[in-house]
Parts: sequence; C-alpha cells; structure tokens
Amino acid sequence: MIQSNHKLIILLGLLFSVFSCSSPPPPVKPPSYQVLSQGQQSGFSLQKTLIIENAEEFTELWSIHTGGMKTPIPIIDFKHTVVIASFLGEQTTGGYSIKVQDVIFTEKFTKIVFIGQYPTPGSMRTMQITQPFIMIKVDKTNKPIYFEYLREP
Repeated sequence: MIQSNHKLIILLGLLFSVFSCSSPPPPVKPPSYQVLSQGQQSGFSLQKTLIIENAEEFTELWSIHTGGMKTPIPIIDFKHTVVIASFLGEQTTGGYSIKVQDVIFTEKFTKIVFIGQYPTPGSMRTMQITQPFIMIKVDKTNKPIYFEYLREP
C-alpha cells in the first residue's frame, strides 16, 4: 500500500513538472485603434469604406471630406498605422450615424465591426442632408482587413 502511494506521488510529481515546464502562449496584443473624425457632415457623399495606407491618399481624402476648408489634417504615422474611413453615403434626413463596435486582430486577419444607426420609419428627424462617417486609425498589419456591418436595433 505504501509503495503504491509512493508511485502515485512520483507519477504526480512527474506530471506536474512536465506541465509546469511548458510555457504559456504569448499574450495577444489588444486591438489598438483611435477615432480620428466622426460626424454627420462630409464632402464625401458616396457609401464606401476605404483603407488608406499612405499620406498622399489621406491628404486627398481629407481635402474631399472637408470640402477644401482649412480643417487641420490629423498627423498619421503610416509606417505603423493605416486609416479606415467608412461613409454611409448622402442621406436626405438626420438620424443616421456610424460607429466602431470592435476591432479584432487574429493570426490570420483583422476585422473591423461597424454599427450603423438608421432612423425608424415614421420617427421625427431633422430635415437636413447628411453624410454620416467615421475615420479611425488602426495598427498596420500585413493580414487582410475585413469589415462587418451591423444595424443598431
């Protein structure tokens, strides 16, 4: 009986040493993104989502977006980040908006989840032409970037 207990203790000790020697998986870097601009008015009136990877493209988009106004352009380090700009297109009333729900970095891809808010039929809304948009910067990646669009209930 004592000998079988010793065998059990030795076996448990060996198992413990095997499991304690294996290193845990490296921590996953949490997604990093920052909203650069968000609102209801834009000079860009198409419904489109863009991935901007260099300063020239961003300068051109910013000029269209601001309608040539002298709004200061955000400074972006395109060596480490990209800009994602999502536009809902021109709307005939208020009550529309878009926001980022989540940015998910995986080993194979990056996914950005947008939530669009739309007015309910028959609801009161401003009678104003709007162009809802959001621009964010995210960590640069060599993996594909996918978009998911959800509708806020």
